Amino acid sequence: MKKYKYYRIIVSSAFVLFLSSINFDLYAKSTFSEKIPNIQYSSNGKYVSIEILSDDVIHVETANGSTSDIKLPIYTTPMITSQNNFKGPSKFSKNGNVIETSNLSISIDEKTLCISYYNKKLNYNLGNICPLNLNNSTKTLQINSAQNKNAYGLGQYFYDPNSANGDWIGRKWEPGEFGNTFVGFSGGANSKIQFPILYALGNDNQNYAIFIDNPYKLSWDFTNNQSWYASMWGEQLRYFIIAGDNLEQLRKKYLSLTGLPAMPPKKTLGLWVSEYGYKNWNEVNVKLNNLRQNKFPIDGFALDLYWFGGTKGMGSISFDQINFPDAASNIKKYKDQGIEFIPIQEPYISETAIAPNSNKSDFQDLMSRCYLVRKNLQNCDPVFFLKIPGGEAVE
Repeated sequence: MKKYKYYRIIVSSAFVLFLSSINFDLYAKSTFSEKIPNIQYSSNGKYVSIEILSDDVIHVETANGSTSDIKLPIYTTPMITSQNNFKGPSKFSKNGNVIETSNLSISIDEKTLCISYYNKKLNYNLGNICPLNLNNSTKTLQINSAQNKNAYGLGQYFYDPNSANGDWIGRKWEPGEFGNTFVGFSGGANSKIQFPILYALGNDNQNYAIFIDNPYKLSWDFTNNQSWYASMWGEQLRYFIIAGDNLEQLRKKYLSLTGLPAMPPKKTLGLWVSEYGYKNWNEVNVKLNNLRQNKFPIDGFALDLYWFGGTKGMGSISFDQINFPDAASNIKKYKDQGIEFIPIQEPYISETAIAPNSNKSDFQDLMSRCYLVRKNLQNCDPVFFLKIPGGEAVE
């Protein structure tokens, strides 16, 4: 059996939280801008910078260094699009190592730079967040809370085909080699994609959220109910802690940071059909005519892998000119009839993915431009995996 190499085109990341530790000689500095208070502490070569975005949204950065290394405002990744929505707390005070807003009381441990959060409005401890292994390439954040009963969020991770339970308690989120990845699951293939927002729930209305603003791979360990662990790559550790009366409020404040989901084009809200799969334009025509004869208000078709040639060229980004010739003119013809297309795309590309009417394959073209995930920064040599999820072994 012929074997192929399959290469990842995009592997987005995972992430992690924050913080810093180390001993004494604590130095604290406060600056209160007209809008956002910033409080800084350093201890034995580590620092923590805290921005009070509102009465119940706190932004934290920790790293090696001193307060002289802190840049303001705290850096945010492209995941954060709407931080300017926050205008600062309605009430702010600082007394030693205790910071207060109308809704929260925040205590910084002078020896470890761990931070404890208390919800004054609802009268319960959110948790205590401590850093571990800050001098290592992989750092760990420990989240301690007696009220940790349930953990939800974090994105798409197919865990048990016989259960729809999304609670992470007793489980681990284990990322791929580079973070998000494409994995086999229950005979199929699925994307393991993390969105670094964790919703922590306790008794009654006790709840809080942690959003990790870090683009690197992140793993989670929820097997200890009193202490959760998040481990990540990265130098500066940055996160937001979010308090609220209920999950609806937590999500609303989270979306105030990331922005609301974009409304898709109106066309996509219509009737779209798909099957595995339409092998050529004629099969599309037969299905379209049948649907219209039976008065279905059809808006479009989702094309599975046959549009780029099927398994002989997995991940190709060019139409198969044998079964889907004259793609540009045919797509225009269908559009004139009110029909549009959504083509499937794989998160990897094989060496056999051929670009028609070209001296280069799609694979060679993408590799020459360094568009594939690379093994290192010295050249464009791509990373590849040895098995297609749910498919045959490959080199």
